[in-house]
Amino acid sequence: MRLFVAIDLTPELKAALAELQDRLRRLWSGADIRWVDPAGIHLTIKFLGEVGADRLEAIFGALERGTAGVGPFELKVGGVGFFPSERRARVVWVGVKEPTGRLARLQRQLEAGLGALGFAPEGREFVPHITLGRLKTPASLPPPDTGRADGQVGRMLVREVVLMESRLSPAGATYRPVRTFPLG
Repeated sequence: MRLFVAIDLTPELKAALAELQDRLRRLWSGADIRWVDPAGIHLTIKFLGEVGADRLEAIFGALERGTAGVGPFELKVGGVGFFPSERRARVVWVGVKEPTGRLARLQRQLEAGLGALGFAPEGREFVPHITLGRLKTPASLPPPDTGRADGQVGRMLVREVVLMESRLSPAGATYRPVRTFPLG
């Protein structure tokens, strides 16, 4: 199973992100961008990769411990960015803000718990973001307009994280929730 830990977004936030994708699609109509299906848009906290079913119970335990003591929190989503840079964009994303520090704490706790099971730590700093699209060839894209003066696309209350299975196909990835872990 190809697994990752994520925050699944509310239908309202997914709809707002789909509208943003439509605006960006029109703005960058000449760019070769493969847009993420709005139904599958999520915030990845930790990618685990290929995992045998025999490891699931240990992963469940690590996720239960990692979500303990982190109460629900609000995410604010907005501000379009690019990886690795605006001049050589390969990934188009929207930023995530969570001023209480609970998202960062949650990520650290999950990273530590999963690290104890042998999952390699992320080699770079956690930059919370939601991927909207990927470019087949790096390109320089003109600055976008999110449609709001403050750049905000939407917000949501996070009450849980989800262990997701990713299935790859030529049409793109599809995601299936394996198990949900409430915060708190």
